Amino acid sequence: MTAKKKRIEDVVKYLRMKYGADNILINDHWESDETSIGLTDKSKKYLGYISIFNRDQDKYYLGLENPPTNDGLPYSPADSFDNVTLMELESILVTHLQLTKEHQHPRGF
Repeated sequence: MTAKKKRIEDVVKYLRMKYGADNILINDHWESDETSIGLTDKSKKYLGYISIFNRDQDKYYLGLENPPTNDGLPYSPADSFDNVTLMELESILVTHLQLTKEHQHPRGF
């Protein structure tokens, strides 16, 4: 992961520790943007874009993308959520990436 704001790094670390680094992959199309990151499921079919740009300390933007349609782009827009908390972001993202309780670390972090 290139240089990101600590808050973005902390979110990624939290999610990957809780659900496994093999289940949540970094797919960062925005390397120069230190306030955002892209995460995918292990098949790389589903993407979640997380941003903290112009957000309060405890709020996030989450954009969701599905597998591509026939337009040649790597993903197709699915939904977006603005000003969500970390717990809301986690719930929405985990559902989108199709992670289940079996993916969660045994200690639950």
